[in-house]
Amino acid sequence: MEKSYVFSVSLGTGCYRHIRIAQKATLFQLHQAILNAFGFDDDHAHAFFMSNHAWDPLTAYVHPATEPGDRSTKKFKLSQFKFQKGDLFKYIFDFGDCWTFQCKFLRQLEEPTHIPGVIRSKGEAPPQYADFEEEDPEEDLEDLADLPEMYEPGRLLEMYRALRIPQETQDTLFAYCMAAKRLYGIIPLKKLYEIYNWQNKTISKTDFLAFAEIMRHEANNGFAILGRECFEPDAPASDPMERELIAEHLYAISPEDYFDLREEQRGKPWCILPREEFLRYADDLYYPDSPQRAAMLKFLRTIEKDMPYCTAEDALLEVQDYIEIGLSAEDILNELNMLCAHGLKERTVRDFIPLYIELNNNSRMIANRGYTPLELRVMDERSQPPMFAPPTDIGGWNPPFQPAKPPEPSKNGPCPCGSGKKYKRCCGKNK
Repeated sequence: MEKSYVFSVSLGTGCYRHIRIAQKATLFQLHQAILNAFGFDDDHAHAFFMSNHAWDPLTAYVHPATEPGDRSTKKFKLSQFKFQKGDLFKYIFDFGDCWTFQCKFLRQLEEPTHIPGVIRSKGEAPPQYADFEEEDPEEDLEDLADLPEMYEPGRLLEMYRALRIPQETQDTLFAYCMAAKRLYGIIPLKKLYEIYNWQNKTISKTDFLAFAEIMRHEANNGFAILGRECFEPDAPASDPMERELIAEHLYAISPEDYFDLREEQRGKPWCILPREEFLRYADDLYYPDSPQRAAMLKFLRTIEKDMPYCTAEDALLEVQDYIEIGLSAEDILNELNMLCAHGLKERTVRDFIPLYIELNNNSRMIANRGYTPLELRVMDERSQPPMFAPPTDIGGWNPPFQPAKPPEPSKNGPCPCGSGKKYKRCCGKNK
């Protein structure tokens, strides 16, 4: 029986499409489906890089007009790549503007797909060609100034080749960047360098900054590396280690989002997870299993029949994405309302709220530098000084505080040491 594949294809943070396509389709047909999903015209060359490294010649499959021979995308079917869940690869369209799409294999479906289609969509796709007549350069400068230049692929390739660190280290550094983007939203490079060296074989500051410089000039990673001068034009140029890795959604729409998050994070500690768990967050679709997540999924399955273009699992990802970046319950309910063909019922909203509160309290958030609200609350309670009764003012003299003496335990009662034995057979044996 013919089967189907589902791929997640993203174009920057917050803009992605889940595409369903036949297993027997070619890479060229996937290329067409991606362009249709994002509303692009098929008027330029393209290439797939199955190693997930852009411009890797060993795993490149290219436009038939560019490479009519063995590497043509019209000659390779998707089934030939033996995709496993989570496999990543890149699709680049238009070698001039270099639109880079991050592709991920999500799952295999047992039923056939005759026409490729989008089964889930999030975020508005950018225009393929800028409308120069409507652009206002002065308005852009009011938002951000002195953004780093995005380098051409050839120049980036030269910078990669000049790195003195092995490919495995480069891949790990990139994963740390992606995980830090999700957990913190904003992180100074010196802090990221500290975390990396703490959990891995130490690399020099020179090598770290050389890699960061590539990230600073490479587009479509979902983050940018910016100095304060980008947000405050009168500020002096930042020291390279003082620059910050910043999630794209915090500056792409309005710099106010960046300043608001900095204020929310003020004074909060950094949540530094164990290495293996930390790196799981490099995957934008990863969320740890929890009772609260399971409860929300169970609820979403009760309304799945009312969501014609979205599964309960996809809706759960939507909810958790929004919680992670700090959207309110009202905003999330509005999104769920749009997913449902006939809107949410009042009873459904009442059932959702307590589940949202539990999931929210146990979700990692960029506003908390990776901590859950519940973790921060427990830390805050532990840091509070012990509560003593205020001294009594008697003629200007305050007597020293005398703690109350605990009552003598009952001989036949449980021992207060917590052993589970009776007091007379434990700590009270010799009394």
